[in-house]
Amino acid sequence: WFTLSILSLNMLFIATIIAFVGNRFVFLLLTVIMTFDFYLRLNSLSLDLGVLGSVLESNRGEAIEHIKSISAITYVKIIVFFILVFLSFHITLGKVGKSFSLIMLILFSSILITKFYSLHNNKKTTYINEEYLKTIHHEVWFSFLGLITVIKPISLYYELSLLEGGKSVISSKWENVHTNKVLKDIYIVNIGESVIKNYYPSYNEKNGKIKGAAIFNGVISPSVVTYFSVPRILSKSLDVNRHDKSLNVIDLANDAGMKSYWISNQAKIGQYETQVSAIASRAHYQYYKNTSYDKAEPDNILLPEVLKAIREETKKPKVIFIHTMGSHYDFCKRFDGEVSLKPSDNKYLVCYSKSVAYGVAFIEKLRDLLTMYDKTYKIIYFSDHGLTSVNAPPYLIHGTGSHFSRQAVEVPFVTMSDDTQETKTHSVKYNLRDFSDTFAQWIGIDSEQTEQHKSIFNTEYIGKEYDSVLTSEFKVRKID
Repeated sequence: WFTLSILSLNMLFIATIIAFVGNRFVFLLLTVIMTFDFYLRLNSLSLDLGVLGSVLESNRGEAIEHIKSISAITYVKIIVFFILVFLSFHITLGKVGKSFSLIMLILFSSILITKFYSLHNNKKTTYINEEYLKTIHHEVWFSFLGLITVIKPISLYYELSLLEGGKSVISSKWENVHTNKVLKDIYIVNIGESVIKNYYPSYNEKNGKIKGAAIFNGVISPSVVTYFSVPRILSKSLDVNRHDKSLNVIDLANDAGMKSYWISNQAKIGQYETQVSAIASRAHYQYYKNTSYDKAEPDNILLPEVLKAIREETKKPKVIFIHTMGSHYDFCKRFDGEVSLKPSDNKYLVCYSKSVAYGVAFIEKLRDLLTMYDKTYKIIYFSDHGLTSVNAPPYLIHGTGSHFSRQAVEVPFVTMSDDTQETKTHSVKYNLRDFSDTFAQWIGIDSEQTEQHKSIFNTEYIGKEYDSVLTSEFKVRKID
């Protein structure tokens, strides 16, 4: 009944537009929007803040890669839907009177007024960012517009602009920063992509074990999508949905007298900065393999650039952030070489497993380079989020909408160093939105704002609402 109600509301709204406008270009635009929504629903998805943010931050190569992965039967369904919708608009043209549209405007206004009135005593508020407070009235408005398929993208884009806070200029707010111990030569933070914890060695025995590492089991990411997750990992958390980009780990390292590098196999999106690249721009040196929209190559393509950073002469200790493609779809393109498949094998899952193993081998290559040049070092690896298992290709997808799951936020978290150590697993209850405090203790940095008791190395620490994460709709949700 809910689905039928939504469909009826959309049809009434479109009929109102037809009565007022009657322009074929507008009909074409409405058809495109509804067809895109239809495509998402074919994949059991819906357009929300996380999905829209990911679409806007996708480069041309990623878009083409996704388009090529769409099956022929899906294309047929999309084309048929497009033609039917456009024809229905064309037939309706001129058959809807202005009196009908006025009645519909009164109806829509009544729905809004009734909703506002029913919630007028509700004091619930949500912080979109540090400056913007979303009241229940905004919630009602965005929710109402979200029911209208043809208006939803505009509504979400506006809400997304509020969320980003105008992509304000970042300036360090860290105070009284100092180091409290002798530092290693090099610290590496490897941010992986879309890696499920149980596919990673040492978390599942059939995948083998990592030697000489500390394994932390029970770590979850702040969100199911990179767009919300990584900025909250790299910045100081204020609560479940707020973070302060001016209290980020790169500025913390800079203020502590370190030389910082950002080396990425993901795109910066040309002249426009994403939330991640805005923080990354605080590094002394930045390198993006994909700034020319080239299709992403396997992550080993970054090793020459990492080697340059390792060999660069400086008296300062270095921190190198490496943002890899990891296990981002298309899984079979995330590693070198071909895959040998048995008739019974699931190609998608075999490629996914191999992409994870390739990421582990990438870290071993980093260790080999550091040892070769006689550097003392520490390495942290984690993934920005996991994925959800589904029963249709590609069988592992982002945990957006109804696909939200524990697996979509459970991630591997591994540390290693040049110090001799046995592999040990630590059980924790830790949300990576507290990573800035882990980062500070890991290196040995103190400041007015760091809270080292919130570090993952304090294995008894359980953060407030540690099991609450952000969905792709920017809603706070507890994991099951």
